[in-house]
Amino acid sequence: MTIDGASNVNGVGAGIVLFSLSGTAHESVVSIGYPATNNEAEYKALITGLQLGLRMDVDSVHIFCDSRLIVGHLNNDYQARDERMNAYVSHVLTLLKRFNRVEVEWIAREHNAHVDALAGLASVYLTSGSRTIVFNEVESPSFEPIVCLVLVITLSLSQMDPIVAYLKN
Repeated sequence: MTIDGASNVNGVGAGIVLFSLSGTAHESVVSIGYPATNNEAEYKALITGLQLGLRMDVDSVHIFCDSRLIVGHLNNDYQARDERMNAYVSHVLTLLKRFNRVEVEWIAREHNAHVDALAGLASVYLTSGSRTIVFNEVESPSFEPIVCLVLVITLSLSQMDPIVAYLKN
């Protein structure tokens, strides 16, 4: 599972990708409708991903996250400093107990670009209701090459030139 959260001037969102052993990617975006920090958005992504995994009867999970804070919390390298972060950590630890095997690993942001894009998409989605996003892959340009014709025009005196000159002068 890869997760990411996004909190910006447009809104707050979370992106999650669950990969099955066969390589199928199950993508999910969550638009968060309340003010939240980036760390809270990351935790929302993690909680949503774990809940999805449990609904899919996943028994082991390998979590990739680009937040050193969250990875530190879950690996007991860092302690949560405030009540709200403690609540997130506690909730996640409760969910993690329902899996037989859990690994949490930090990855660099550049290796998390796909789920980062999903989180960004969720953060700017402002209206309520459902939506469908159609993903298309385009393998060639959507236009034919433009054929340019170059016309060479040679100007020479015509029979009208004396008449035009007479009328001008």
